[in-house]
Amino acid sequence: MALKRILTTSQRERLLSVDHLSEEDFQAYFSFSDYDLEIINQHRGNINKLGFAIQLCLARYPGCSLSNWPIKSTRLTSYVSRQLQMSIPIFKCNFLPVEIC
Repeated sequence: MALKRILTTSQRERLLSVDHLSEEDFQAYFSFSDYDLEIINQHRGNINKLGFAIQLCLARYPGCSLSNWPIKSTRLTSYVSRQLQMSIPIFKCNFLPVEIC
């Protein structure tokens, strides 16, 4: 049986996008508490910390996993990297849906 698509590709991208959020909403959804940072910092290696942190953000809004998130958002990656005090250009990875290199 064929899988039915409820949303078009553009509708799905608009629904899952985080770039349309206001600065206040962005901070509310994607700012880390001390407890969040403690959990994130338990992961080894900066790329694992960044990947886990982005997964945590996506679970909060729009409520999906990194593997199901087709959107490229340098805004989210930059915001998370700043909170983790990481420099974006050092990362080379292909599991993130954004170009950060």
